[in-house]
Amino acid sequence: MDGNDVFLSWDHDSLLEIMTQKIVFGAPRPAEIDANVFLPSAITFGSHSSDFITFLLNNSWYKPRDIVRFLKVYAKVNPNHTSITEAGVKDSLNEYARISAVELFEQISVHYASNVLEGIRAGIRRRRYDDAAALADALKPHVGVDSFKLVEQLYAVGVIGNVDSVGGQPRYFWSFRQEEHLDQEM
Repeated sequence: MDGNDVFLSWDHDSLLEIMTQKIVFGAPRPAEIDANVFLPSAITFGSHSSDFITFLLNNSWYKPRDIVRFLKVYAKVNPNHTSITEAGVKDSLNEYARISAVELFEQISVHYASNVLEGIRAGIRRRRYDDAAALADALKPHVGVDSFKLVEQLYAVGVIGNVDSVGGQPRYFWSFRQEEHLDQEM
């Protein structure tokens, strides 16, 4: 029964507004919070810096429920923080990734048995593959299903993405940004 869902497109500004409202109205009374002060301006990993909102949106698949999940994880991991900090975000990422992975695998489990899910975990051993065929080949001995179709579904739910060089810089492609097809050559 594929295709019975409604694709909602959330842009940067509407998601920022949802998060800001969640922060402002989620504060205990009588506290008043200025979301512009509450959030860090940037997140830096090594030499790569990203503004916080872009970082959060990319790591929450542009989905409001995942933004709320991130905020809940942040509060759980950093219970004494009075604002969101870069260090606090970094401390929260492992727990956020763990919870997100559970939910993504629950989405995939609608179509595949548990042995296929274990096969995905066993088959993906590297961070990057040359193309979709290389990933499908890595999964094939572990999953016992059409590995190309599986790779396409992993892309559709956001487990994997595409990367290509654009102007000498890596450009990432994801289904949650409405880049809805998996380019087999990337």
